[in-house]
Amino acid sequence: MPLLLISLSFEAFFLYGHYTDMTQSLITPAQFNQLLFQSLAITILLLGVLIYLLWLVSRRITAPIVKLSSALQSIAQGKPAPSAAVTTQASELCTLAQGINTLTEKLQREHEILQQRIDDATQSLRNKKELAERDNQNSSRFLAVASHELRQPLHALNLYISELQRKVVGAEPQHLVGQINHSVEALTQMLNSLLDISKLDARTIVPQIETFRMGGLLERISANHILLARIKNIRLVVRPCSCCVSSDQLLLERILMNLVSNAIRYTEPNGSVLVACRHRGQKVRIEVRDNGIGIAKEDQDNIFREFHQCKRPQLDMRKGLGLGLAIVDRLVKLLNCQLELRSVPNVGTVFALEIPAAQMPDKQPDQETVRATNISAISCLLGKKILVVDDDPLVLESTAHILISWGCTVSSADSMDAVNKLLETNSDWDLIITDYQLEDSITGLNVMQVVKQQLERKIPCILITGNTSQEISRLVSLGGDRVLYKPVSPAKLRSLVEFLLKGSD
Repeated sequence: MPLLLISLSFEAFFLYGHYTDMTQSLITPAQFNQLLFQSLAITILLLGVLIYLLWLVSRRITAPIVKLSSALQSIAQGKPAPSAAVTTQASELCTLAQGINTLTEKLQREHEILQQRIDDATQSLRNKKELAERDNQNSSRFLAVASHELRQPLHALNLYISELQRKVVGAEPQHLVGQINHSVEALTQMLNSLLDISKLDARTIVPQIETFRMGGLLERISANHILLARIKNIRLVVRPCSCCVSSDQLLLERILMNLVSNAIRYTEPNGSVLVACRHRGQKVRIEVRDNGIGIAKEDQDNIFREFHQCKRPQLDMRKGLGLGLAIVDRLVKLLNCQLELRSVPNVGTVFALEIPAAQMPDKQPDQETVRATNISAISCLLGKKILVVDDDPLVLESTAHILISWGCTVSSADSMDAVNKLLETNSDWDLIITDYQLEDSITGLNVMQVVKQQLERKIPCILITGNTSQEISRLVSLGGDRVLYKPVSPAKLRSLVEFLLKGSD
């Protein structure tokens, strides 16, 4: 800029001198114009040189700044920044570039350390996940084995007690057998509760949501508890309901069964228990009310814990393991519902559960009604040929004995090889009853499939198992067959056998 001013001053002075000479007639106007053109050319040339010099200076300043800016943007975006080395005589820019380079190197090292930590943490989580999956699989296998092995002797014991009740004569022996039967039922209930708690904690139960009417479920609850209520002289009222809901019918039934059973257990004689449901907006509210002993405020936060019981020494202390409400709590959470509790000591208790309401389906006959209609009071078992397959000699013998006592002709087999030998003798059966877990990897599903293929016709089958996996239930239902879970009461077995044989006829 000073050079430009000097140049312009020089030109102005030069032109002024020439103008003075022209006025004194020393030069002609043409010469003056030529001098003016030369002066302008010199000015433009000097201006161009000045602009070029300014451009060079700006390049030396802006290029390092652009490079530093790029490095800072990379750092701001979390990317490894390139080196910000700058060659300039400006000491400030050199200092800034050195600082950015140092910062970049530190950030790069921190980034590498952080990435290594992330990789290590990810690998650790992956290892823990694999370990948890293995533990879950081991837990599932343990539950399956425990369920089968523990239920197996109880199943055989139930059948033997039924056979013993049929054969003993006299009031005292009958009373003794009845007491044994009550003990076995209590043991069965405790075992089922423990296994249910384990399965729920292991998350091996998956809800099967469906739309169904509450009427049939409430009828089953009433039928299962009316005898117990009469024994305790308790008035049980289950109000009929036509509501239609969307939930897992088996899990919901288990919740209500436990709540009603608890209500009867903790209600004193001459009391009452009420089960009712009604619409509330988009929900159906189900309530179990009793006028029993109630629950103290300090106990209401603990009653859903395992093995917790409200201590009332004046009442019957044979209340099981205190797992009923613990199971209810887990099942309610599994169904993603809310359970409400209201209770006043010596006044009564109300448990309320709200589940999603569903649109009423087309009118269809209730399955229980159809079953009750199809099963006549007259036994249809006489002379029926039944194949029983089980690798446990006790269960095989007890099942065969009880079927024979019902008038059936029984073929027994303890393995797949024994079944094949029976098929070679042109044996034919009206019904198959088989255990699920047989020798090695053979299952009752294999037995049912082989027999059906060999006889080339559909035969009603009952699969008996202690494994409550829903996958087994699904596979059995695909073939149109039925599954019973151990321990099986003789009455339930006979009812299903009669139903299947009646349907096949």
